[in-house]
Amino acid sequence: MPERYERGCWPTLMVGAGPDEWWWSASGFSLDMARWLRNDMARWFYLSKHEVKIVLLLRKEAGDMFVMEKWEEDDANMPVCRQTITIFRDSETEPGSWDVVGGPLVLSFGLLFSRDPMPGSREGVFVVDEEALRKYADCVWQRCCAKTETELLCDQMEGLNTD
Repeated sequence: MPERYERGCWPTLMVGAGPDEWWWSASGFSLDMARWLRNDMARWFYLSKHEVKIVLLLRKEAGDMFVMEKWEEDDANMPVCRQTITIFRDSETEPGSWDVVGGPLVLSFGLLFSRDPMPGSREGVFVVDEEALRKYADCVWQRCCAKTETELLCDQMEGLNTD
């Protein structure tokens, strides 16, 4: 990332993530997670005075699916979704297998570092290949999503217990 020593500087890359809507509704809330995350994205571009160059939004959708959106600003400083990647569990093959549609994730070197790559160097675009995206989905699934809906409700009820 570019060197930024001044107080109040923003990173060039921001990441927002959120659970699926089921989690919110089980908690007694009604929330459109995609809209919530997109509002955060627009706010980050605006509040940073456009120092933020890339926003990745990650969310779990219903079932065994994750969606990743890469947002950048156009020449008029309007947010534009440049890439959408969907990662979902492949029910036709072995359990734990994930399919990736829309990958690999490609991040611009110039936007991340606020400069062009040096000629003759190995600097260039950052590519997160489909295998890495599959590992990401499996890791998130194992750590956050593998509980049943009943287990999640029990966890929430324990959190409300004020004994």
